[in-house]
Amino acid sequence: MIKIIQGNCIDKLKELDDESVQCVVTSPPYWGLRDYGTATWEGGDENCEHLADRSKYEKNFNDSLQSTNTGTYARDIIGKWECPKCKAIRIDDQLGLESTPQEYVQSLVNVFREVKRVLKDDGTVWLNLGDSYVGTGHKGDSKDPKHPEGRNAQKVALNHKVKGLKPKDLVGIPWRVAFALQDDGWYLRQDIIWAKPNPMPESVKDRCTKSHEYIFLLTKNPKYYYDTEAIKEESTWVESRPSGMVRNGKQYRDKVKGKYSDKNDYGGGGSSFLGHSGLYKANGELISPSGTRNKRDVWTITTKPYSEAHFATFPTEIPELCIKAGTSEYGQCSNCQKPYIREIEREKNPDRDMESQRKYYAERTGRTDGHISGPSGLVDSVKFIGWIPDCDCKAEVQPQVVLDMFAGAGTTGLVSDRLGRDSILIELNKDYTDLLEKRIYNDAPMFVEIESSK
Repeated sequence: MIKIIQGNCIDKLKELDDESVQCVVTSPPYWGLRDYGTATWEGGDENCEHLADRSKYEKNFNDSLQSTNTGTYARDIIGKWECPKCKAIRIDDQLGLESTPQEYVQSLVNVFREVKRVLKDDGTVWLNLGDSYVGTGHKGDSKDPKHPEGRNAQKVALNHKVKGLKPKDLVGIPWRVAFALQDDGWYLRQDIIWAKPNPMPESVKDRCTKSHEYIFLLTKNPKYYYDTEAIKEESTWVESRPSGMVRNGKQYRDKVKGKYSDKNDYGGGGSSFLGHSGLYKANGELISPSGTRNKRDVWTITTKPYSEAHFATFPTEIPELCIKAGTSEYGQCSNCQKPYIREIEREKNPDRDMESQRKYYAERTGRTDGHISGPSGLVDSVKFIGWIPDCDCKAEVQPQVVLDMFAGAGTTGLVSDRLGRDSILIELNKDYTDLLEKRIYNDAPMFVEIESSK
């Protein structure tokens, strides 16, 4: 079931039950990137262009932070600006147009306080954020006829001047948010690099082209549900990789056949050899118990265009990895909500010989204290038996729930449905809600529930 909710994310999160969500996969609007057109104006001249003067509210925001221990700000300050021409008041709940990075960070902290309430104790959050630089100039100066109101729908760029930072400074938004959430009680478990082979071209000549974004793994507790087997990647074995490791592996296999005699030539006389990309017996035979390895923290994924949206959309591979790792494929107990877990059978590798491993490392490094650097020996084989409950309820099984409170084009919901999970999608912009309804309905017409705040 895919539940689509149109409205402000904090308001709609408050309507969800405590600990009702297993996994959150989301990409909030980036700070200062674009205006998504959700604002309304009250009073003033309806024919006025309404140039919002944000400066008068900055002091009020800073004062509100100093007046409370929790850092909660008055919502009527953020997103409300007065037009200096006609005195109309702009009202806007969208995130990303805050006057300062500090306001943006605080907005996300407040959203994630509600997320923490609805997230199960063993749940995970996967937060994608991009960064920006200070000094991009006034978008209104653009003469491009395709952008009559300035690029990204902004008359004035938010990040053309940032207090405390210099022009050309990297703002550091992702880490500002990550550290703020950590200070607010979240466990910051990992930063994952989303490497883009096809990044947006940049004309800069004094730095590298930016080709990555961050995905932060956040949890409520030190122990949580994480299915490492679900996202394991294919191992890169020595024999299939044209690199120095291939030569090293070949030299070792040649050595055990008597072609090398020097003990320092990639061997050491042990009964087994552990290569960087493959495991070998003493006779040079390649051992690959499973052919997989743990997922690395750099995900190389190309960006994908979506013709019906002028804003950035997730490539489906990102939520797929997050959802597979953060939720149970089989589902959860309908009574206690505990996820089903994998039943794994491990078989010890008969070629494991710790003494030989120690001897190998001693010969290689000159250490004689029995220390082993890196893996301690040949890995054991892993066999998946099936899914078992983590409780004694004996109740029916139900899908786990994935949440995206900044739904955009609905990619998280689309992938959740394809993987057999339920999802809740919250989107502020009514036009985008219509867009994602159409996209998801075409893919899963029998499993869409729509709730509107209007």
